[in-house]
Amino acid sequence: MVLWPRVMLLVFLQALVSQAAQATADLSLATASGIGGQPATGSTSGDGPPASPVSPPPFDLLFLSERTGNAQLHRLDLASGQVDQVTRHFSAVHGPRWLSGRQAAVVAGEREGLSWLYQVDLEMPAMVPIFPNPAGDEAPDWSPAEDRWVYMKHRGEQRDLFLATLEHGSPRALTDDPVEDKQPRWSPDGSRIVFVSKRDGNLDIYVMDLEDGSTINLTNHPALEGHPRWSPDGERILFYRYQEGRADLHVMNTDGTGAVFFTQGAANEMIGAWSPDGAWIAFSSDRTGDWELYLMRSDGARVQRLTEHAGFDGDPVWIPSRHPAAGNSMKE
Repeated sequence: MVLWPRVMLLVFLQALVSQAAQATADLSLATASGIGGQPATGSTSGDGPPASPVSPPPFDLLFLSERTGNAQLHRLDLASGQVDQVTRHFSAVHGPRWLSGRQAAVVAGEREGLSWLYQVDLEMPAMVPIFPNPAGDEAPDWSPAEDRWVYMKHRGEQRDLFLATLEHGSPRALTDDPVEDKQPRWSPDGSRIVFVSKRDGNLDIYVMDLEDGSTINLTNHPALEGHPRWSPDGERILFYRYQEGRADLHVMNTDGTGAVFFTQGAANEMIGAWSPDGAWIAFSSDRTGDWELYLMRSDGARVQRLTEHAGFDGDPVWIPSRHPAAGNSMKE
């Protein structure tokens, strides 16, 4: 059964503790979605211009939103604040990824009662089915070369990680534990995988060397952790830690040292994503009482809200800007 984004977040939080009362965050916050200093003309969101214009990152964002009903893929133009709906699937989609080699997005969605992976061309929004999604309620992560993918697969009561080559060959099991191994992500150089596991009795962040199969527990913390993301230079890992009734974003070195808070308030902050140049982090937060998309510098400063709309907005993915003058180099 496929679990949709808002369900995954809310069920997870409610299973641990009742929703805490929302309070004003301890970080400065702008009050609108676009950050280019212009109104969100043509936006489907109803968000307005920011209180304090900031030069926008030279990229756009894909994200999931429930603003039109169930979760669909949307595109946010960071220069103007314009939000466009990308997918209009009959059921919710989840697990967005960007494949620079194809210059296309990939999402998971239902097809004939099963979870499938779809390729989405942003210029002519259409969902083309690729193949069944082996991860079910998650989505695979493609290697940097886009020739392999790693994913979580249910095996009875346990969840293990598998590695598959897109062209040929049978999937290879990377883990075989009687517990949960999930949320795998490739390192930028393709040599390691960071993932979440309950093998030591708690949801911690682990890293695996794909050459020798060695695995290290990076966090070994009594709190629950999840959704790890590598920095573009492969030197740091962004993740959330749930403790004292809320989830906060943390960053640590890839050997597990130097873990620091990047957000610390009364709200929940989860599912962050580094910009390709490593200068920005987009993330989801319920600090206003609803799950919205936010942006901050990679040092945790200059936090701004990007969306303001009822329903879940989150799970951001960075993509090339619509504007050639932005000069980003996401296409390799």
